[in-house]
Amino acid sequence: MGLLREPSRSDHRRARAPFQSTSRRVRTATEDTHRNVLSTGAGFGYGLGLQAYTLPCGKVWGHSGELIGYLTFAFRSDSGKSLTLSLNPSTRNPSTAEVMGIATKVFCGSEG
Repeated sequence: MGLLREPSRSDHRRARAPFQSTSRRVRTATEDTHRNVLSTGAGFGYGLGLQAYTLPCGKVWGHSGELIGYLTFAFRSDSGKSLTLSLNPSTRNPSTAEVMGIATKVFCGSEG
Protein backbone atom coordinates (compact mmCIF):
# COMPACT_ATOMS: atom_id res chain seq x y z
CA MET A 1 0.00 0.00 0.00
CA GLY A 2 2.83 2.40 0.80
CA LEU A 3 5.87 3.35 -1.23
CA LEU A 4 8.23 1.03 0.68
CA ARG A 5 8.90 -2.45 -0.64
CA GLU A 6 11.30 -5.27 0.06
CA PRO A 7 14.46 -5.01 -2.08
CA SER A 8 14.54 -7.56 -4.89
CA ARG A 9 17.52 -9.66 -5.98
CA SER A 10 18.03 -7.34 -8.94
CA ASP A 11 18.13 -4.36 -6.56
CA HIS A 12 20.93 -6.07 -4.62
CA ARG A 13 22.82 -6.93 -7.82
CA ARG A 14 22.62 -3.32 -9.06
CA ALA A 15 23.83 -2.00 -5.69
CA ARG A 16 26.83 -4.38 -5.67
CA ALA A 17 27.76 -4.09 -9.35
CA PRO A 18 30.11 -1.07 -9.09
CA PHE A 19 32.15 -2.88 -6.44
CA GLN A 20 32.24 -6.25 -8.19
CA SER A 21 33.07 -5.12 -11.71
CA THR A 22 36.81 -5.26 -11.09
CA SER A 23 39.17 -6.35 -8.36
CA ARG A 24 41.56 -3.47 -9.06
CA ARG A 25 41.34 -0.13 -7.34
CA VAL A 26 40.77 2.80 -9.65
CA ARG A 27 42.65 5.97 -8.85
CA THR A 28 40.42 8.98 -8.81
CA ALA A 29 40.99 12.72 -8.74
CA THR A 30 39.99 12.61 -5.07
CA GLU A 31 42.68 10.07 -4.28
CA ASP A 32 45.24 12.16 -6.15
CA THR A 33 44.22 15.16 -4.02
CA HIS A 34 44.66 13.11 -0.83
CA ARG A 35 48.12 12.05 -2.01
CA ASN A 36 49.25 15.64 -2.53
CA VAL A 37 51.05 15.73 0.81
CA LEU A 38 52.99 18.41 2.63
CA SER A 39 55.90 17.71 4.96
CA THR A 40 54.99 17.85 8.64
CA GLY A 41 58.52 17.62 10.01
CA ALA A 42 57.30 14.69 12.15
CA GLY A 43 58.43 11.81 9.93
CA PHE A 44 55.50 11.78 7.52
CA GLY A 45 53.74 13.89 4.93
CA TYR A 46 50.07 14.80 5.33
CA GLY A 47 47.36 15.51 2.79
CA LEU A 48 43.61 15.70 3.45
CA GLY A 49 43.45 12.85 5.97
CA LEU A 50 46.11 10.63 4.41
CA GLN A 51 49.63 10.27 5.77
CA ALA A 52 52.60 9.30 3.59
CA TYR A 53 55.55 7.46 5.12
CA THR A 54 58.76 6.99 3.14
CA LEU A 55 60.47 3.66 3.78
CA PRO A 56 63.76 2.41 2.30
CA CYS A 57 61.81 0.42 -0.33
CA GLY A 58 59.19 3.06 -1.21
CA LYS A 59 56.22 4.94 0.11
CA VAL A 60 53.30 3.63 2.17
CA TRP A 61 50.04 5.42 2.84
CA GLY A 62 47.80 5.39 5.88
CA HIS A 63 46.90 7.10 9.09
CA SER A 64 47.64 6.96 12.79
CA GLY A 65 45.88 8.06 15.91
CA GLU A 66 45.52 7.63 19.64
CA LEU A 67 42.68 7.56 22.10
CA ILE A 68 42.47 6.60 25.77
CA GLY A 69 45.55 4.41 26.05
CA TYR A 70 45.66 3.02 22.51
CA LEU A 71 47.83 3.92 19.54
CA THR A 72 46.81 2.76 16.09
CA PHE A 73 48.66 2.78 12.80
CA ALA A 74 47.33 1.62 9.43
CA PHE A 75 49.62 1.44 6.40
CA ARG A 76 49.11 0.27 2.81
CA SER A 77 51.50 0.11 -0.11
CA ASP A 78 50.47 0.67 -3.71
CA SER A 79 51.08 -3.05 -4.29
CA GLY A 80 48.25 -3.84 -1.85
CA LYS A 81 50.26 -5.06 1.13
CA SER A 82 48.92 -3.65 4.40
CA LEU A 83 49.81 -3.46 8.07
CA THR A 84 47.65 -2.47 11.02
CA LEU A 85 49.14 -1.94 14.47
CA SER A 86 47.15 -1.38 17.63
CA LEU A 87 49.27 -0.76 20.71
CA ASN A 88 48.48 -0.28 24.35
CA PRO A 89 51.64 1.40 25.64
CA SER A 90 51.71 0.89 29.40
CA THR A 91 54.87 2.84 30.23
CA ARG A 92 55.76 4.85 27.13
CA ASN A 93 54.73 5.52 23.57
CA PRO A 94 56.94 3.87 20.95
CA SER A 95 59.19 6.21 19.02
CA THR A 96 58.55 6.98 15.36
CA ALA A 97 61.76 5.07 14.58
CA GLU A 98 60.44 1.96 16.35
CA VAL A 99 57.12 2.02 14.48
CA MET A 100 58.86 2.69 11.16
CA GLY A 101 61.25 -0.17 11.93
CA ILE A 102 58.28 -2.55 12.15
CA ALA A 103 56.79 -1.13 8.95
CA THR A 104 60.15 -1.47 7.18
CA LYS A 105 60.40 -5.15 8.15
CA VAL A 106 56.87 -5.83 6.89
CA PHE A 107 57.04 -3.85 3.64
CA CYS A 108 60.72 -4.06 2.75
CA GLY A 109 61.74 -7.40 4.24
CA SER A 110 65.51 -7.62 4.39
CA GLU A 111 65.98 -4.20 2.72
CA GLY A 112 65.42 -2.40 6.02
